Amino acid sequence: MASAMRTRSWCCALFGVTFFIGVLLLISAALVWLLEHQARHPILLNHFGDGIWWAIVTVATVGYGDKYPITGMGRVVGMMLIIIGFASLSVFTGLIASLFLEDRLKGAKGLKQLRLNNHIVICGWNNTGHFFLRALIDKGMEGAELCLVLNESPEFFESLESKYPSLSLSFVRGEASQEDVLKRACVSSASQVIVLADHNLPQNAVDDRSIIVANAVHYQAKKDRVFVQLINTENKQLLHRIGIFNTLVWDDLGGNLLANNVLNMHNMNIFSRLAKDSNCHFSTVEIDSGFYTRQYQELADHLFHNEGMLVLGLLSREPELELDSIFDDDASAIDQFIKSTLSRTRRMQSEDKSSIRINPPPGQHRARKRSGDYPEVGGHMLDEKTLKRIRLFKDLQEEELSALLPHLQAVSFKRGEYILREESFGDQIFILSKGKVRVTKDLVKGFDEDIASTEKVLATLSADYLPTFGENGILGHAARNANVIAAEDCLLHTLSKSDFDSFAREHYPAAFRIMQNIAQILAERLNSTDENLVKLATALYIAVQQ
Repeated sequence: MASAMRTRSWCCALFGVTFFIGVLLLISAALVWLLEHQARHPILLNHFGDGIWWAIVTVATVGYGDKYPITGMGRVVGMMLIIIGFASLSVFTGLIASLFLEDRLKGAKGLKQLRLNNHIVICGWNNTGHFFLRALIDKGMEGAELCLVLNESPEFFESLESKYPSLSLSFVRGEASQEDVLKRACVSSASQVIVLADHNLPQNAVDDRSIIVANAVHYQAKKDRVFVQLINTENKQLLHRIGIFNTLVWDDLGGNLLANNVLNMHNMNIFSRLAKDSNCHFSTVEIDSGFYTRQYQELADHLFHNEGMLVLGLLSREPELELDSIFDDDASAIDQFIKSTLSRTRRMQSEDKSSIRINPPPGQHRARKRSGDYPEVGGHMLDEKTLKRIRLFKDLQEEELSALLPHLQAVSFKRGEYILREESFGDQIFILSKGKVRVTKDLVKGFDEDIASTEKVLATLSADYLPTFGENGILGHAARNANVIAAEDCLLHTLSKSDFDSFAREHYPAAFRIMQNIAQILAERLNSTDENLVKLATALYIAVQQ
């Protein structure tokens, strides 16, 4: 705060001196022009512009000599301008130098507000930090901008600069758990934020400090860009609760490396070579849309022959559903109540929705952008035209249907298998795309009889009309109110609640229309149930009367 006030006072003084010099130039130019203009001999200052030019040249001590006063009073004005102007320029130059010097001193002390973007922020320090900086140099990444947030002395920062002169290092001095310190480090615009374990603390307090810092960081930086070093693997769960899944535990990693070395004694050397080799590194690339419907082996061959990359597997990650993307600040009181309630439940806690498939089968299709395959109907791809026939997706645009396709998962059932069981729980909608199913329900409760004798067939559904069932699953982990059994070998496609939420994040209008269609379908079924209930009550009344 004191530093900010001092900087503000310097700026005010600089503005005052600049304003004074400007006024001095205008007054001097006007006076000398008027005095010279009234003289009877030939004049060199014909108009006011000449006066301005003379005043600036005089104050700057350039002295071109093309314009100068001839009269005695004009020369008096010139002498006063030289004396006052020289003193004012000295003050002006001193203020500028002081501002630059103070800015440099603040930067050396780590007290300066940085202006960085796509940089790497390191909070805390230990020997891992030294190895990290050396590895950046060895791997030819000296161009990366680094910002160290440490509560150390300026001498410590100077020692790091002298030890790694090829790196672009910036420093912010202060405790990384404080909001203003993180803002000075521009954490919100950082490409990565690395929280290192502070080995200067007692063993039982190291992870506590790392978790506190990570909790402060995640309010300003994207959670998938935060990496935390821990001592005890049991503390990873505390970070998972706030949505941070990128953790590094040396004992955990080292134990797995040693276990792999038991399987093959060369594993340790291989992993060490992969980590240290400057010419070898892991990277993720966006898959070209042309390979969405092709096999994994084709993708691997293409990247190997054209890019020189050896494909190890497929990585997919779904973006996190945030409450703020559902409810805005202008929501009604009811919506605000729902938002505050959901934010306190475990149901809304963050989940790691990333998926890594190492070396999937060569014949597996890389048909969807995130994971899985495009669904097929009778060996043909389920396309936008087919989806338009499904009532659930009525009124959706072609581009919305295209975006929905990757979220449908194919699943098959043999004849006689239960697809859904009454009173079981699930969160999926089912689309029947091949075969037939029977919808049954146990209409007699509380009797010790074989289920087959009390289970009655309510309907038989054929894939010709692409029927759907289990729509209430999209509303949450809902109980099923009927059995669905495969009458013959069936192929179905499912849309889970998590996949629907992922689709809804990018296509709100389409998701709203799908929910409208679900509401209409459920309302019609409820009306049908009411009619059947009236019929059953009438039949019971007649039976009792007889």
